[in-house]
Amino acid sequence: MRKWYWWLGGIVSGLLVLGGMIFTISLCDPAAELTCAVKAPVIPTDVDEATGKRVVAFCSACHAMPPASSFSRDAWHHEVMQGYHFYAKSGRTDLDPPTPSEAIAYFRYRTTDELVFSTSTDSTAWFRRAFTAEHLLIQTSDPVPPAISNIKWIPRPGERTGTMFATDMRRGTVHQISLDRGQLTQMNLGQFGHPCHVEPVDLNNDGTLDFVLADLGSFDPDDHDRGRVLWHGLFPGPKRKPVVLAAELGRIADVRPADLNGDGRTDLVVAEFGWHKTGGIHVLRNTGNVDGTPQFHSDRVYSRPGTIHVPVVDIDGDGDLDIVALVSQEHERVELIVNKGDNTWQVHTLWAAPDPAFGLSGMELVDLDLDGDIDILVTNGDTFDSMSLKPSHGIQWLRNDGGLRFTYQRLADLSGAYRALAADFDNDGDLDIAACVWVPRLSTSVGVDVHSLGALVIYEQTGAMKFERHTLQEGAPCFATMEIADFDRDGDQDIALGWFLSSRNQSDNWISVWWNEQPTQPEARP
Repeated sequence: MRKWYWWLGGIVSGLLVLGGMIFTISLCDPAAELTCAVKAPVIPTDVDEATGKRVVAFCSACHAMPPASSFSRDAWHHEVMQGYHFYAKSGRTDLDPPTPSEAIAYFRYRTTDELVFSTSTDSTAWFRRAFTAEHLLIQTSDPVPPAISNIKWIPRPGERTGTMFATDMRRGTVHQISLDRGQLTQMNLGQFGHPCHVEPVDLNNDGTLDFVLADLGSFDPDDHDRGRVLWHGLFPGPKRKPVVLAAELGRIADVRPADLNGDGRTDLVVAEFGWHKTGGIHVLRNTGNVDGTPQFHSDRVYSRPGTIHVPVVDIDGDGDLDIVALVSQEHERVELIVNKGDNTWQVHTLWAAPDPAFGLSGMELVDLDLDGDIDILVTNGDTFDSMSLKPSHGIQWLRNDGGLRFTYQRLADLSGAYRALAADFDNDGDLDIAACVWVPRLSTSVGVDVHSLGALVIYEQTGAMKFERHTLQEGAPCFATMEIADFDRDGDQDIALGWFLSSRNQSDNWISVWWNEQPTQPEARP
């Protein structure tokens, strides 16, 4: 999913690309105007102590103070001006901002000319498994590139096969994909606005599996009320037009079904990503069916914009289901929305990133260390804030220590990391990690060759939480979503990736499946 944000002292947040435009604004003048910026000086100079304190107070008023090391020296001019631009639009008047030139000087003085990226190399040992890639090609002649935002594997009830579903948020379509080896095919299930996420569910308890959809309401970012939650028939095929379960919302990024209050009805948790003025998390409480259509009462349980994922799990072990939320934008944190019973909720922050430009992009709830509790696997690699890669991008593990305490551990550096999922790919009894990379518009960074980035990487667990890297695909980092399952039912875990392209010139691929095979060479590790 797409994410832009500001983080230098404004109160708004959201999805915005300035398209290379740079602005300045004099906030000391009540009649402040946006004017074309003058290039920052080449030689950095510091500000005095009092001004430095004003910069810190202003830039940390709503979120963590941005570390100067987040960007290179020359990049700070654009980042500061973007922040002031958003601050001006917010209408906030209770802060004492320094001048833009003072803020620029503060950050430029405290960083370096170039960011230093770590060198991640593949393991010299042969991986126990080999993978064969198969691609579903785009069959239309129109120039519209695919924007696959979510893929979901759904086993067919009573069968040894399953079906994959993919949402294309640019074309507004949902596709049913057959994963017959050697002949991948797809069927368009129809138009659904701008679908971002799909989840299987028997919502009306009629014994037939349906699906619910998160509809962004627009492809491009905006504050609007066109976001929706939709319900549609699934097996044995499309059986009705989509039913609108919730509407007049901001951009909806995720929806998860669960019985949250134990009444036997399926409720829905909805992530409203929003933009500047919209956003939050909603609980749609199922109040029963009317003529076969479930009815819902909506409660807003979280009010910040930027929520990407809202998986549901009993993480505190009290017998009811809670909500774990990945919140991006300048907030950059993992929130637990604790189910207190009686339809009441309490927000508890499990972990917050130290940098408002951290770029959180994906999350999976999984017992990564197999100790019997739920851990959290998190990626950060979003580049829409600055259109540049950062050394801080990678894969993180939040280890569950009990009592709602989690310990942060960095697992791997991976520029542009967008999704990481855990699975035992080599059938050795522990969990490995597959990670995919998405770098929209092939944004560039000093010190990084985007075309040689690892686009699909497996981190093999070779010891107690020790991982070795194996790159399956290098270059074309166009994967915003990934799914893992035993698609061909041969006893090992396969990988599916959705292509999110900015141009049809980048690729003719639409969905790629990496089939897990027996190794073609003997492993080097004893």
